[in-house]
Amino acid sequence: MNVGLIFGIIFAAVIIGFLLFFGFVYLSDMMNFNCEAILRDQIIKLREQVGKTFRLSLGASQEFELLIPQCIEKICFINPEDPSSYGNWQTSNAINIIVKSYGYNMIVFSKDQTFDGHKIDNLAAEYNFCIHSKETILLKNDGPLVMVKPA
Repeated sequence: MNVGLIFGIIFAAVIIGFLLFFGFVYLSDMMNFNCEAILRDQIIKLREQVGKTFRLSLGASQEFELLIPQCIEKICFINPEDPSSYGNWQTSNAINIIVKSYGYNMIVFSKDQTFDGHKIDNLAAEYNFCIHSKETILLKNDGPLVMVKPA
C-alpha cells in the first residue's frame, strides 16, 4: 500500500474530526444564543403587555402567552416582600435574600441551575408561582399594580 495514501487518509480523518468537533461547539453556541434571544424577546413582550394592561381601566384583564425556551427550566413570578415557598415555588434563603434586596418579581431558572432576576415595573404576583412550559398567564389591572396569575 502507498505510504502517501495512508498519510492522506489519516490527515483527512484528523481534519474531519476537527471540523466535526468545532462544528458541534459552534452549533451548541448558536442554540444557546437562540435560546437567550427567545427569552429576551419574551421578557420584552411581557414588559410591553404589562404596560398596556396598566394603562387600561381598573379591573381590566388581558391574557399573555408566555413561551419558555428549552434551555430554561422555569420562570417564577414572586412577591418580593414575601418570597416564601408555597404553591409550586420552592426557594432557598439565598434566593429570598437576593429577591428582597433587589426587588425582583420574576426569576428565570436555567437548566444549568443558574438564575436571573428581573424587576418588571407595575407587576405584582397575586401569589408565588412558577411556569415550566408554554402557558397563558392573566394580567389584571388592580389600580396601582398589574396582578399576574396563571390563566
